[in-house]
Amino acid sequence: MSWQTYVDEHLMCDVGDGQGHHLTSAAIIGHDGSVWAQSANFPQFKPQEMTDIMKDFDEPGHLAPTGLFLAGLKYMVIQGEPGAVIRGKRYDYGGAGGITIKKTGQSMVFGLYEEPVLKKLEPWRDLKDKVVLVTGASSGIGKEICLDLGKAGCKIIAAARRVDRLKSLCSDINSFCSTGTQAASLKLDVASDAATIRKAVKGAWGIFGKIDVLINNAGIRGNVKSSLDLSEDEWDKVFRTNLTGPWLVSKYVCILMRDAKQVAYACSKGGVDIMTRMMAIELGVYKIRVNSIAPGLFKSEITQGLMQKEWLKKVNERTVPLKMQQSVDPGLTSLVRYLIHDSSQYVSGNTYIVDSGASLPGLPIFSSL
Repeated sequence: MSWQTYVDEHLMCDVGDGQGHHLTSAAIIGHDGSVWAQSANFPQFKPQEMTDIMKDFDEPGHLAPTGLFLAGLKYMVIQGEPGAVIRGKRYDYGGAGGITIKKTGQSMVFGLYEEPVLKKLEPWRDLKDKVVLVTGASSGIGKEICLDLGKAGCKIIAAARRVDRLKSLCSDINSFCSTGTQAASLKLDVASDAATIRKAVKGAWGIFGKIDVLINNAGIRGNVKSSLDLSEDEWDKVFRTNLTGPWLVSKYVCILMRDAKQVAYACSKGGVDIMTRMMAIELGVYKIRVNSIAPGLFKSEITQGLMQKEWLKKVNERTVPLKMQQSVDPGLTSLVRYLIHDSSQYVSGNTYIVDSGASLPGLPIFSSL
């Protein structure tokens, strides 16, 4: 089938946006701006107009700018990688999205779907009014998860030792919402004593009147030393932050969830596999799900310098099956969204390894960044 036939027979079918609007024209555009195929009434672009449209995208850099599908008189831009379902830029038309159908060279080609179809494909895209407590939210993975869940409609309680670092994050998330508060900051050091953590959790609960989801993200990497050289203080600090602290936060959040009789989800991050299984067994009777995510090395402001190291690039080339350096969004955020949504209501007690296959050779080295 030629590209022109594809446009004529498929893209021009009646795929309204659910608000009475329907496509009036369509085209397939290559990554270099050349038109591969177009409907008879597709408007002609000037070079500068094409450049402006390519720049005007919801999330610059989120996906490689290798192809475009343009539709409608008020242009809608849809962009992505093979198999990725994404949301289009909204103009005069209502919500719409696209899914890639074929890759040719360095260009992508897209089909168009109305919003109801997208919701069926990825129902966890919309998590409106879920209240999520994220520890270690001031940077790295925690920060990226907060931003993504904010875009999905969640109410975010961003927790960290340094609340001053959370101001801009909460401001960004609140900008997604036209009215009210969508994000609030909370001072919480997971290495604190039990009484301090309990008080902080109680305060977090009071911000929005509930907590639907706990994401235990806070952690430290610790010093890379032989166990024979590690001091007792260093050992205690790592375990206090990476195991005892998350357990205490989970304990006090889940007590409140149990007493409120909520169907909820608690997520613990890396290095707590046994605790995850134990809590999943014990809390299942209260319909509280517990899963953990063991992430590999992801691109963030914390790992930016490390990612440039030549030795790491060589390790990646020789030992990592997928040989990819992924960003937190969508590398981790897509999984987090799924686990929060009711689509995963039967999923509990699992550890999800997200590391491009880096741990397959037998060295499960996960990042705590």
